[in-house]
Amino acid sequence: MGADSWLPCTGEDCEEQGRVFTTTCANSCPRACADLWQHVECVQGGCKPGCRCPQGQLLQDGLCVPTAQCRCGLSRDNGTQELWPGQEATIECHNWWVLQDGACVPPEECRCTLDPTMPGVLNLSREEQEQEHAPGSRLQHRCNTCVCIRGTFNCSQEECNEERSSMCRRFTELRNITKGRCSLPNVEVSFCSGRCPSRTAVTPEEPYLQTLCECCSYRLDPGSPVRILSLPCAGGAAEPVVLPIIHSCECSSCQGGDFSKR
Repeated sequence: MGADSWLPCTGEDCEEQGRVFTTTCANSCPRACADLWQHVECVQGGCKPGCRCPQGQLLQDGLCVPTAQCRCGLSRDNGTQELWPGQEATIECHNWWVLQDGACVPPEECRCTLDPTMPGVLNLSREEQEQEHAPGSRLQHRCNTCVCIRGTFNCSQEECNEERSSMCRRFTELRNITKGRCSLPNVEVSFCSGRCPSRTAVTPEEPYLQTLCECCSYRLDPGSPVRILSLPCAGGAAEPVVLPIIHSCECSSCQGGDFSKR
């Protein structure tokens, strides 16, 4: 959007226009309702003082209006169709393109969601099952890999050696890392999964029972145990997140014994 959505003026002039004078960054994005449109890029430049709409309002038709009253901009072949809040529109995608986020995109750009019939999906949390995955995302389940292609996960159908593939080991996959309204897609993460020895045997001497209980645990990378991620947030802010880096996985002792005494 142009510079007419903010003005370098005095405080008195700002009030006459229904705006407020800001000394820090009056030209920060978004400034106008049109800056919220998906196909519009809000250009900020260096911060400057001046007039802008009050908090919670944006410029539309030369006036400051609450954000909820902003018109929506729908990209068409011959320009932009503006719609009032609550107004409906019919979108037709051509050339085999499909609808995503209110716009027509080629199938190669479609995100994927997990199909309940995919292997291992039922072991995930509801939040993980509902997450969308960027094109090219890979999910590993035992010896099979699922890849997000044209809006659908395509999974290999290898017959896994159950004994070999179920042992405790390190896996990697691409995940969407989220914190509140901030999110970073397609981040490679490591995790441990698999079986470890566990048994209880009778011995000829006291205490007459011998228990072996091991769990699939992890070791962090000794040289770089964590990664610092910067998650983009709505409005242009960023949220730092500390992500552990798993270097290896192994079976280690865990709690076992007689649960009747607990």
